[in-house]
Parts: sequence; C-alpha cells; structure tokens
Amino acid sequence: MLLVRHAESEANAGRVFADVAAIPITDRGHRQARALARHLDAAPELVVASPMVRAQQTAAPLLARFPGVRCESWPVEEFVYRPPAASEEDFAAYWTDADPRARTGPQTESFADLLERVHATADRLARETARTIVLVSHRKFLAALVFVLIAGRGRPGRRRMQRYRSFDQGLRWPNAALMPTWWEGDRVFVGPFQRFDRDAE
Repeated sequence: MLLVRHAESEANAGRVFADVAAIPITDRGHRQARALARHLDAAPELVVASPMVRAQQTAAPLLARFPGVRCESWPVEEFVYRPPAASEEDFAAYWTDADPRARTGPQTESFADLLERVHATADRLARETARTIVLVSHRKFLAALVFVLIAGRGRPGRRRMQRYRSFDQGLRWPNAALMPTWWEGDRVFVGPFQRFDRDAE
C-alpha cells in the first residue's frame, strides 16, 4: 500500500479558506501530482482518495494515466480540529489542554472522532482484497493512521493524544510524498518517504 499526502494546496501556500474541503492545489501542486503519477510503473488495483478537493486533484493524474483502475472515495479527509480563523493562541491551547473529546467549532471534530475514522479505515483496509492500493489523504489523518498501525489501538485519552501530537510533529510528511506500507503477518512496516519535488515539471 502507498500512503500519499495530497500535493501542495493553496492553504499550504499561505491562503486562508473558510471551506477547508474546497481548498484546491497550486500550480506547483499540479506538477507534483503529475510527477507522482509518472512514478508508478504499473496500475494499482485500487485508488482511494479523500473527498476533499485537494486530494481528488492529486489523484486525478494517476487516474488519467491508469483509466481502468478502481477508484473510491473514503472518509479519510483531514483532521479539522479548529476553525480556519482560529488564532495561534487557540491552536496552542488545543494541544496543551489535550482534551480528546473537545470540539472547538460546529465544523470541527474531536481527537476521539479522528481515531474512530482511523480505526474504521484500518478495518476497511484489512478487509480489502486489492493487493496494490494507493491512498491519497492528508497529513494529520495519515499520521494518525500510521500511528495506529504501528502503536496499536487504545482509548482516546489525554496521553494518547499527546503521543499522537509528538508523532505527527516528528513525521514531517511533505506534500505529494508517498510512504510505502506493508504487512508481514501481524507486523506493519513503513518505508521511507519518496518525494517528487525535483521530478515536478
């Protein structure tokens, strides 16, 4: 399985959007997405993409290159834990408080909500019969998925939330980078990032 963070978005480039689901990728992001598609030597059996625009746009060149591939949209969208207009103080306070069930606005979710989606995704991947999967998602969601695959499941407590935060900060997943992930029995292995900044047109 290849876990892919979406290509550079307008928000990554510094623009603020009220609708986080509608954020598009930049011109550089489109080049990254095309470079990512060129990197794959053979068609995957399944492409999974978040419903958010930036993930769909990242997957588009891959689907254009392999038009017969099965493509599905799963609820692997980004972890939105604070409103777009939240201050840096609000941002810091959220992680300092580390309340796994706190929601900071009507269109946000809690850390417990995130883990529920991650667990459901891990279960769905375990049931999937496709041998080669490309999953296009977002940094915080992907970090949570890898965190759960490596560290195992646990209740969404304060300590687990803090451990996830440290893991996410240390991972530093670049835009359009893919991480190979595979299983050998019950053990999960993750490979190093593969980046496409230099291969972009």
